[in-house]
Amino acid sequence: MRLSTLDDRRYAPVFRGLFLLFIGGCFTLLTACDSGGSEGGEPIESSYSFSASGSVANASFDGEARWAVNAAVQDEDGFGINFSGSDGTDQGFLVSGGTRPEPGTYSVRDVQDANTDLTASKDLGFYFIDGQSDTSIQYLSNSGTVTITESTADRVKGEIDIVTTRVNPLAGNQQETTATLTGTFDATYAESGAGIFAPAP
Repeated sequence: MRLSTLDDRRYAPVFRGLFLLFIGGCFTLLTACDSGGSEGGEPIESSYSFSASGSVANASFDGEARWAVNAAVQDEDGFGINFSGSDGTDQGFLVSGGTRPEPGTYSVRDVQDANTDLTASKDLGFYFIDGQSDTSIQYLSNSGTVTITESTADRVKGEIDIVTTRVNPLAGNQQETTATLTGTFDATYAESGAGIFAPAP
């Protein structure tokens, strides 16, 4: 799957950073196999549900969520959640250069800047793509918060309230608008599976 759906080169470092982060040994986020984990013997349903609203954006997304940490590169922190849509096309990432966050409210950073390094900050960066083609709509975080309500070895659960730049490649001169994504997620730990979601550069 290609994340870089625009010819605009200022987004290239963002996509390149995502590629290096998730395929270059930092994370293994597994989107096939088990749909949930367990905590204290109780099953955990891997899930997320987001709504996008704005002047031209009204949409909803849902599917499975899985989290992983940087286990492949020693002495480097890294945390990420992969959102895999129930329709088989949507994909998203919530990424931090830190370790698995404890419960609390965290700032979401701007990933619009061409020089943004998604792993250079403890703040979270967010990217979501609606579809799997060159015309797919993209959401890149601008500001906002993520509230972690539960954080254990089995699950990371929380809520998002993120202001994004919504990029629609088919919208001509109005490609970029503002959209706010809100919703909840319950991510299970990704430790095994038959398929690996890997963004392409």
